[in-house]
Amino acid sequence: YNRNGRIDENDPDILYVTDNLGQKLRCLSTKDENVLSIQIFEKQNFALVKFQRDNNHNGKYDYRDDEYFYAKLDFATLTLGNKIELK
Repeated sequence: YNRNGRIDENDPDILYVTDNLGQKLRCLSTKDENVLSIQIFEKQNFALVKFQRDNNHNGKYDYRDDEYFYAKLDFATLTLGNKIELK
Protein backbone atom coordinates (compact mmCIF):
# COMPACT_ATOMS: atom_id res chain seq x y z
CA TYR A 1 0.00 0.00 0.00
CA ASN A 2 2.69 2.51 0.96
CA ARG A 3 4.96 1.37 -1.92
CA ASN A 4 8.01 0.62 0.24
CA GLY A 5 8.40 -2.87 -1.27
CA ARG A 6 7.37 -4.86 1.81
CA ILE A 7 4.36 -5.57 3.99
CA ASP A 8 4.75 -3.82 7.34
CA GLU A 9 2.79 -2.13 10.13
CA ASN A 10 1.94 0.84 7.90
CA ASP A 11 0.01 -1.32 5.42
CA PRO A 12 -3.70 -2.04 5.94
CA ASP A 13 -4.98 -5.16 7.66
CA ILE A 14 -7.35 -6.76 5.15
CA LEU A 15 -10.49 -8.78 5.99
CA TYR A 16 -10.95 -12.10 4.19
CA VAL A 17 -13.71 -14.72 4.58
CA THR A 18 -14.24 -18.30 3.46
CA ASP A 19 -17.16 -20.66 3.54
CA ASN A 20 -17.47 -23.25 6.36
CA LEU A 21 -15.17 -25.65 4.50
CA GLY A 22 -12.40 -23.09 4.09
CA GLN A 23 -13.18 -22.72 0.39
CA LYS A 24 -14.12 -19.67 -1.71
CA LEU A 25 -11.69 -17.19 -0.16
CA ARG A 26 -12.97 -13.64 -0.68
CA CYS A 27 -11.63 -10.24 0.27
CA LEU A 28 -14.23 -8.02 1.96
CA SER A 29 -12.22 -4.88 2.63
CA THR A 30 -10.23 -2.70 0.27
CA LYS A 31 -6.65 -1.45 0.36
CA ASP A 32 -8.09 1.90 1.43
CA GLU A 33 -9.54 0.39 4.62
CA ASN A 34 -7.55 -0.81 7.62
CA VAL A 35 -9.33 -3.35 9.84
CA LEU A 36 -8.79 -2.36 13.47
CA SER A 37 -11.04 -4.78 15.35
CA ILE A 38 -13.79 -7.35 15.03
CA GLN A 39 -16.43 -7.86 17.70
CA ILE A 40 -18.37 -11.11 17.26
CA PHE A 41 -22.01 -11.51 18.27
CA GLU A 42 -22.35 -15.25 17.78
CA LYS A 43 -25.95 -15.68 18.98
CA GLN A 44 -27.10 -12.90 16.64
CA ASN A 45 -25.02 -14.32 13.75
CA PHE A 46 -23.02 -11.18 12.93
CA ALA A 47 -19.90 -9.21 13.77
CA LEU A 48 -19.09 -5.51 13.92
CA VAL A 49 -15.88 -4.63 12.11
CA LYS A 50 -14.12 -1.35 12.91
CA PHE A 51 -12.22 0.22 10.01
CA GLN A 52 -9.79 3.11 9.68
CA ARG A 53 -9.24 5.27 6.60
CA ASP A 54 -5.97 6.80 5.46
CA ASN A 55 -7.60 10.23 5.62
CA ASN A 56 -4.35 12.20 5.32
CA HIS A 57 -3.35 10.13 2.24
CA ASN A 58 0.26 9.66 3.35
CA GLY A 59 0.29 5.93 2.49
CA LYS A 60 0.37 4.88 6.16
CA TYR A 61 -2.22 3.78 8.69
CA ASP A 62 -1.22 5.36 11.97
CA TYR A 63 -2.47 7.53 14.84
CA ARG A 64 -2.81 10.55 12.54
CA ASP A 65 -5.58 8.81 10.63
CA ASP A 66 -8.52 9.52 12.88
CA GLU A 67 -11.40 8.72 10.53
CA TYR A 68 -13.17 5.50 11.54
CA PHE A 69 -16.31 3.60 10.63
CA TYR A 70 -18.04 0.33 11.47
CA ALA A 71 -19.69 -2.21 9.20
CA LYS A 72 -21.85 -5.20 10.10
CA LEU A 73 -20.56 -8.55 8.81
CA ASP A 74 -23.51 -10.91 8.31
CA PHE A 75 -22.38 -14.49 8.93
CA ALA A 76 -25.24 -15.97 6.88
CA THR A 77 -24.25 -14.15 3.69
CA LEU A 78 -20.60 -13.28 4.52
CA THR A 79 -21.16 -9.73 3.32
CA LEU A 80 -20.58 -6.32 4.86
CA GLY A 81 -23.51 -4.01 5.42
CA ASN A 82 -23.62 -0.23 5.08
CA LYS A 83 -20.87 1.80 6.68
CA ILE A 84 -21.67 3.36 10.05
CA GLU A 85 -19.68 6.60 10.18
CA LEU A 86 -18.14 7.85 13.42
CA LYS A 87 -17.77 11.60 13.66
